[in-house]
Amino acid sequence: MQPLDDEQDADTVDTVLLMVHKRIRKNEGYKLDSIEVFKALEQNGYPLTESEVLDSLTQLKDSKLIRAYDDSTDVDPSTGRHIPKKVVRYWHIEITPEGAMRASSVMNRYRNG
Repeated sequence: MQPLDDEQDADTVDTVLLMVHKRIRKNEGYKLDSIEVFKALEQNGYPLTESEVLDSLTQLKDSKLIRAYDDSTDVDPSTGRHIPKKVVRYWHIEITPEGAMRASSVMNRYRNG
C-alpha cells in the first residue's frame, strides 16, 4: 500500500474514506459514485468541494484503499482545448480490505481521542 500524498490533507482523505465506508455499509452494495459521496459529506456538514472529493478519491484509489471506475475527459469544456486527463466522476466505488482496516483505525482514533 502506498502512503497518502503529503501534499493532500490526510484528514480530508480520511474523511472521504470514512464516508465511502459508511455509505457502502448503509447501502449494502457498491452502487456508490463520487456524486453521492460529495452530497453525503455536504449533508453531514463537511464543507468539501466536489474537486476536493475527487482528489481524495484519486488518492484513495492510487493508495489501493478503494477500487472504482472513472469517467474522465481531456477537453476543457469552456474552451474545447485539450488538457491533461482529468477525472470528472468515480463510480462503482468499492472499499478494499486495506481501506476497511484504515477506516476502522481512523474511527477508533476519533473515538478514543
